[in-house]
Amino acid sequence: MAQGFRGVPPGPLSAYLGVREGNLDADMQAMGFLAKLQEAQEARRLNEEFRRDELKTKHLDRQAQLAGTLELGRGRLQQQANQLEMQNQFNQQRIQAIQDEAQRKREADAWQRTYQQGQLDIQRENLQIRQQLAAMKAIPGDEPLKAPELLHYIDKEGNHPPAGSTLNDVMGKGYRLASTQEINMVLAGRGAESTISQLEKYVENIWGKEGEDKVNEGIRKRMMAGASLAIDRAKQSNPDLNSYEAFGAGTLAPLIRAIGEKGALAEGDIQRGINLIPKTGNKFGELPDTSVVARQKMKQLRQWFEDVLGKGNKAAGIPKISTDQEYDALPSGTVFIDPEGNKRRKP
Repeated sequence: MAQGFRGVPPGPLSAYLGVREGNLDADMQAMGFLAKLQEAQEARRLNEEFRRDELKTKHLDRQAQLAGTLELGRGRLQQQANQLEMQNQFNQQRIQAIQDEAQRKREADAWQRTYQQGQLDIQRENLQIRQQLAAMKAIPGDEPLKAPELLHYIDKEGNHPPAGSTLNDVMGKGYRLASTQEINMVLAGRGAESTISQLEKYVENIWGKEGEDKVNEGIRKRMMAGASLAIDRAKQSNPDLNSYEAFGAGTLAPLIRAIGEKGALAEGDIQRGINLIPKTGNKFGELPDTSVVARQKMKQLRQWFEDVLGKGNKAAGIPKISTDQEYDALPSGTVFIDPEGNKRRKP
């Protein structure tokens, strides 16, 4: 016997009510499933937001920690700078107290190189910290660098960034911080250029221009020229002669030695550069160089500086490497310039 639906006698009405009840149950189940799905999606969204916030917090904590470490580094560099200045004042007083003029000059030259080295080290480390802070967006990187700061950056060809470049510019265009030795060589090169130019003027005034030789070949003629120069030296009637001799002994010879040491040259190579300074016969038993020899020596001396400072490397075909891959690609026995500016030979 057919059954009714909840007290309704069997028939079309009870059947309709039964179907509707079933549909309502299905709808409720579907709504429940949809609600659970929405809850799961919301939970997943909240979890993702929480994880992003957690990662962001960790990143910010890491940045703050790194920035703090870098700031401590800057404080340490400032302390080093203060100590360097205090040491400079002490050494200046000590040098002034030295009675012997020659010893005082040697001490002053040696300390000046040490002081300059210390300043360059501090400037380079400070730039490195600023570069890291700029990469972290902890400081603005769009402020133009000063000229001494641009000196610390070079590209693969050894060129410096143009004036007005910012930290963002040098980082974005592939410039790297040069080593202290590379910077020293650049500074030495600038000093050498002006020194050689000044020396050439003295040589021209003392030995004469091309075609106007004042000291000709032959022992007798060189002896007569030496006697004339000795009289001028004694009377101090030739300012160029006195300036040249003081310039050669007090400026050029120490510069040749300093550049040779920075370029890791052997003592014989350094002495060869010193021997290229034209001689005026101011030492006992020494005759002055002829005008032709003096001019030839000046050409060789300029070439010596260019070779040591690396300006002649490209013309000589000496490659300069900056990566391990470039080194590995060199054949055995190849002479090359390493990233520090030293000339080496691959085993």
